[in-house]
Amino acid sequence: MKKVLAVLLAAAMTFSLVGCGGAGGEGKGTEKKTEDVGTETADVPGDTKAESSGQEAGETIRVGVLYPLTGNNATAGMESVKCLETAAELINGSYDIDFPGAKTEGIQSMGGAKIEIIAADSQASAEVSATEAERLITEEHVDALIGCDISSCTKTASAVAERYGVPFINGESSSDSLVGRGLDYFFHVGPNDSLLVASSFDYLDKIRESAGIESVAICGADDDSGTNFVNFCEKEAKERGYTIATQFTYTQDAATLSSECMKLKASEADALMIFALTGPAILFLQTMQDMDINFKTMITARGGFIATEFFDTVGDASEYIMTENTWSLDSVSDKAFSAAINDLCIEKAGCGMNGNYARAMQAFFVLCDALERAGSKDGEALKDALWATDMDGSALICPWEGVKFDEDGQNIYAGGIMTQVQNGQYVTIDPEVEQAVVPVPAWKDR
Repeated sequence: MKKVLAVLLAAAMTFSLVGCGGAGGEGKGTEKKTEDVGTETADVPGDTKAESSGQEAGETIRVGVLYPLTGNNATAGMESVKCLETAAELINGSYDIDFPGAKTEGIQSMGGAKIEIIAADSQASAEVSATEAERLITEEHVDALIGCDISSCTKTASAVAERYGVPFINGESSSDSLVGRGLDYFFHVGPNDSLLVASSFDYLDKIRESAGIESVAICGADDDSGTNFVNFCEKEAKERGYTIATQFTYTQDAATLSSECMKLKASEADALMIFALTGPAILFLQTMQDMDINFKTMITARGGFIATEFFDTVGDASEYIMTENTWSLDSVSDKAFSAAINDLCIEKAGCGMNGNYARAMQAFFVLCDALERAGSKDGEALKDALWATDMDGSALICPWEGVKFDEDGQNIYAGGIMTQVQNGQYVTIDPEVEQAVVPVPAWKDR
């Protein structure tokens, strides 16, 4: 029988849910030595690994999830948690969906052990993320961590997890600086920014002549992710011979973006490359519409431009926006379980999947796969199982060939797909360039 998902929203922002199962291939563990975790957090007490690695016997496996649950990014954070709860319920219950673990209950190699998800509020702060990661480990005694969406938060939280010997699996953060830190317990399931930006310019090259695109405007937030996006775009534009009409960063919590939009208008660029979280994404689009700022195409770095709140707020103004995405329903239409899982998210979480939520859920399923193969929630055993991950693409909700980690903990199969908003939802337009609407109609002609 299907189990009813119980969502507990406590005042302390702690949620719990039961569920998880495993799937995937066999593999051989990789021994690694940690040299530098690159953290800004306070020192963690000495020998803590044994007490925090979940070695105590019990019927549950505790997984901490870190997302912004208050502030400007709270809606996306809450929806991420709810989608992860839905993923857990899918595996914990008995569902007639042909997806690994959906028809069985719990971790089979551990006697049907259940997972309890404990959510914490990162407040979109790197410092708070580190503090909350430590609290989840030392007070909530979680056996693994998932999160944090925002790259700067993921960086500090994963460094804390490393010191405690607790596996940290990240799906949606994309900063290149997250990998290559010599971490044993950090695993990056999704693609990084440099790859996604390069793929965006690959697509821009395809429509360059037909759409008449020779100049680009580049802008991003003044945080780690936004600055990296701007720098990667600058590199790709110069190497491919595009004129950079304007390039700048903006303050993430700015009350108005009028001066930034005036720069965009004055640039007369053919294409806009932009990174923004939900609040600024809404503000940018509304201001550009008010100021009648038009581009032949607008390519975003996901973020706020794929958020439910963004679509609910801007409505039809979202039409024809492009983004180098990591999921769209049509991109996984060859997998019969895709629509069923998306419907389950709508039913249980109150929202459908998007590129962010799909990556978070994929990270969760990677953890479930490792738990199944490890047959244990012990931190060392789970870490070794994660290094040995070799999942086939047919078992993934993301449109990748598989999941397998290189020596830096980066999934070698992660990639992006070019999508465009058409009739209110993102659809895949690459490599079928003729499916794209380019050049985009001016605001007055829509």
